[in-house]
Amino acid sequence: MTDLRKMNAFRDVQLAEDFKKMAELGYLDQEYTVYGIVYWKDGIRNYMISSDEAQVWEQVKNLLLQNIYPSPVKQLTKICHVPVGEEERISTEVKLALACKLNNEYSAEALQEITGVLQSFVNENMFGAIEDYCKNIEGCFSADKIYLARALIELGYIHKNITEVQYMELMQWLKYEEKNIENDIIRKDAIEKSFYTLMYSDSKGRKKLATNAQKDWIYNKTAQLMQKGLIVSPFFASTYWYRYHDMLEQVKKQHEEKTKNLMEGQYFEIVEKIFAPKKTGGIEVYTILLETYKTRYGESVYEMLQMYLRFILSI
Repeated sequence: MTDLRKMNAFRDVQLAEDFKKMAELGYLDQEYTVYGIVYWKDGIRNYMISSDEAQVWEQVKNLLLQNIYPSPVKQLTKICHVPVGEEERISTEVKLALACKLNNEYSAEALQEITGVLQSFVNENMFGAIEDYCKNIEGCFSADKIYLARALIELGYIHKNITEVQYMELMQWLKYEEKNIENDIIRKDAIEKSFYTLMYSDSKGRKKLATNAQKDWIYNKTAQLMQKGLIVSPFFASTYWYRYHDMLEQVKKQHEEKTKNLMEGQYFEIVEKIFAPKKTGGIEVYTILLETYKTRYGESVYEMLQMYLRFILSI
């Protein structure tokens, strides 16, 4: 009599072996997704390509703090046959394909010109408002408030509402405050989870929160909201430790309540002032500038300049 259980077990083993051999020979497809930017620095085009999207967004912020303006973050996904031992080579090929795409869309001349245009902007100085916020939390011994102070200082500098000298002065103050809490001990539990939350004002002026446990999600959400012309705060990040998995929703609500308490009032009022429409030479001037770049360099460069005009000048 045939033992069906043994036959099924033998079949499963055989299928597993066949699957393994197919993978080794490259008969099975694997998806590769990479993210990248290109920017003008030190007289040449520079690229950053990575499979880690959050890492690319972090580089975007770092570049903006250096008064360097990268292209929008681009994504490329390819499905490839991947024989054993060829993973790194194929990953490199996908990264090179994205670099070539960026190379074709953003010429060296276009990047150099855009960088020069954007570096020339100067907005209304808001050093006083940002300094007042920092003075109000001085000696607070709160890592959360110091985190948000850093984010506000960086936002003001990127939006050209404080000068480089003022930025350095505020960052020196921040280092001193951080030193006061560097020996704080945090009690940890079994499960660790980080949450990222931003506050934004919708088209009707209502304050809303957006929360996620993935940093790349919150960066993308920020970009999407800004593209709609909405006022968006820097995101607040915090890590929590808890004992049971079913406490996750409770911890998330706790994080959102903390964010709301920290950002409402003076903090978000300063964010709103940073995003307020700037006093410029007139929208017509920038409309002509955009159309000139569109004609000269194409749609991608046009969209890049438009993104920064909305971001820095709120127009």
